Amino acid sequence: MDSSIVPSIQKREEKIFCHSSFNSDCIADSIDMGTSKDGGLDGLWTWWYENGQKEEEGTFKDGKEDGLLTEWYENGQKSFEGTWKDGEYDGKSTTWYEKGQKMAEGTYKDKELIEATYWDEDGNKQ
Repeated sequence: MDSSIVPSIQKREEKIFCHSSFNSDCIADSIDMGTSKDGGLDGLWTWWYENGQKEEEGTFKDGKEDGLLTEWYENGQKSFEGTWKDGEYDGKSTTWYEKGQKMAEGTYKDKELIEATYWDEDGNKQ
């Protein structure tokens, strides 16, 4: 995951973490929410754009991506969806252009890309 996406977090009593550019108490205007275990992201985490549109949602285990991870453009169009295991791609991953056309689709096994298909913005296979 791009390190610029990883949120800064603040601890709350309920062990729910969030980041907010509007509210230092992370109550009303939270941008990122999830739980933590031993100082790392754990469980389902969701990030939001300031306009209220979901930016990213994924499952983490011991601070690493583990399970389905989905990302969206600010306009609401899906930009990425893929599965992860222990912080590495695992299985099918798909990316889309901002207008919704499929950009790439790949399959990962044992940390290696074993199959991939690419398209240009007009939908032509590369």
